[in-house]
Amino acid sequence: VYHVWLPDSGFETTTIPSYTIFKKNHFLSDDNQFLGEYYLPIRYV
Repeated sequence: VYHVWLPDSGFETTTIPSYTIFKKNHFLSDDNQFLGEYYLPIRYV
């Protein structure tokens, strides 16, 4: 996200912290996989 998409996107990050929401926890599932969403606060420049 930071090195591929963001530099050419026309956006920049803000000072608000990014965060992740895990929908499936690899510690609790039998297949050792996880599913998550990563949120990056951005603004248009």
